[in-house]
Amino acid sequence: MCQLADSEYCTLNSEAAVRIPSDISSADYAPLLCAGVTVFNGIRQMGITPGDIVAVQGLGGLGHLAVQYARKMGYRTVALSSSDKKRDFANKLGANDYVDGSKEDTAEALQKMGGASLVVITAPNPEIVSGLVNACAPLGKVLMLARKYHRLFVAKQVHANTIHSGRRRSCQYGGHDHQGYLRSRLAVWTRPR
Repeated sequence: MCQLADSEYCTLNSEAAVRIPSDISSADYAPLLCAGVTVFNGIRQMGITPGDIVAVQGLGGLGHLAVQYARKMGYRTVALSSSDKKRDFANKLGANDYVDGSKEDTAEALQKMGGASLVVITAPNPEIVSGLVNACAPLGKVLMLARKYHRLFVAKQVHANTIHSGRRRSCQYGGHDHQGYLRSRLAVWTRPR
């Protein structure tokens, strides 16, 4: 195990290592091997059918990759933002649709589209989590990749804010393996039928 971030050597399982060609800068690959793997494996493990709606909240470091991966994986990709400022950026990344949360209720907009099979939350804002839970289609899932807030706090927020709607809802937490299942950064919520 690596003890320090600036270590020269570390021991790890071979399936967790990636060979980077010598003619390519490690710095160029770093975003794909960190944020890229986090987003890709998170979405891949959710069991969403191509053609279904995947909404991505936040268009920063994780979100901009999530939009691109979701589109390339064949999902109807909806970028969610709190303003209209990132609409062009989202379109360049490949988003099929864009929801400006300052002009319309995000959950309602997604429900008008049929509800999201997956909502990927990449920006740590606990005030919007419960609203995005309501954006899900039946059996839809919420994938939390924002790590600023502790998972139990997020689970309590989601549960407390959705229980009075009369629906029973629950949060599950993923583990971590060498394929990237994201220990403590992954919260998965599934909406009941």
